[in-house]
Amino acid sequence: MKQTVAIKLPTMNHEFSLPPMTLYALLHLGCLGVFYTGLSWYAVSIFFFSFLFRIFAPSLAYHRYFAHRTFKTSRVFQFLLGVYGCTAVQGGPLWWAQTHREHHRNADTPDDLHSPYFQGFLYAHSGWFLKKDHRTTDYSKVRDLAKYPELVWLDNWYPVFILVYVAAVFLAFGVTGVVWGFFVTTVLIHHMTHWVQSVSHSIGGYRRYPTLDNSRNHWLFGLVSMGEGFHHNHHYCPSSARLGFYWWEIDISYYLLKALSRVGLIYGLNVPDEAVKAGRHPGCQRHLLNLRTELSRFCDGVNAILDRQSPAPACGSAAERSQLKRALDQRIRAFIDSSRTNLVRGPLVLGTAFRTLRQELLNETETFAGEHLREPAAVDLCARIMKEFDSCVAIEKILFMKREF
Repeated sequence: MKQTVAIKLPTMNHEFSLPPMTLYALLHLGCLGVFYTGLSWYAVSIFFFSFLFRIFAPSLAYHRYFAHRTFKTSRVFQFLLGVYGCTAVQGGPLWWAQTHREHHRNADTPDDLHSPYFQGFLYAHSGWFLKKDHRTTDYSKVRDLAKYPELVWLDNWYPVFILVYVAAVFLAFGVTGVVWGFFVTTVLIHHMTHWVQSVSHSIGGYRRYPTLDNSRNHWLFGLVSMGEGFHHNHHYCPSSARLGFYWWEIDISYYLLKALSRVGLIYGLNVPDEAVKAGRHPGCQRHLLNLRTELSRFCDGVNAILDRQSPAPACGSAAERSQLKRALDQRIRAFIDSSRTNLVRGPLVLGTAFRTLRQELLNETETFAGEHLREPAAVDLCARIMKEFDSCVAIEKILFMKREF
């Protein structure tokens, strides 16, 4: 089933913060320096090695450690990871962790900070973090990190470390180093992170798990992003340090984490077992179980409505009422049997199937009522059964339920 993406340009009004907008523009303008320095093997070498050094800052440090705590380390190395993460120019470590955790709790719901379905593709890509109300860190939402005063200090003073990094690059490699080793690599890494927020929640790729979000894996992007492109795997099991679950999903960040573990800098790497990789993650089963429970409640309600003698006489014979119950039950069972497959394809597909189910149940009820009841009673029966359905089954509540991070 084809899914569409809302492409919207964010409105540049007072809600957007001028300082980050200015910095974001300057980073892109700085890339024009390539016309001044020119293209040379020296410039390409600086770009290549700077990219390799910095690409792990948002992936390994900010994402897999600070946001999800997928491994453990010493307090000293934790601080060094924070300093290293600052070189990505993507905010302080606690701000990054807080906003990312909020995204996971509300992924692809109206409360998501950057869902391409609810806020528009371009806003999800690079507009959301420019808003004023998204610029401050709420330390109450990252208490596990905010208990370390050095991390709070780093979160407040991270721009200083960016300036120190730029100065070091300039002293070592001159203007060419700043252009190719800072501006170009910063913008590239920014847009790779943005890709995860926009493209990895909307277009192409593949899915294998029934997650409530629209995340997807992109193999080629997973390769060049050091594993971050296996974003669907990540949303399925966000506590995993390994995003590429299988050997052919090449996750270079995870390989580096294993190396750091072997030399003792980190420990307690969290990786999914075979049962989880096979799709039996308990958190992922919960929403499907909730849906089955609500549909079961609806069936019980229908039985009560059809067997009730008042306020109107029971419609049809017992055998005829049983026939309607079986017809409705068959529709519901077919929906339940396909719900996991539909959710693997995406929550939009499950939502469409749900609306189809509701219409099918209404059609079955209308047909039965038309054969056995006069007009007022027929309309009343359909209304009562649909009211029972809507009160028992809240598909949007399930699709928009809070998730783990």
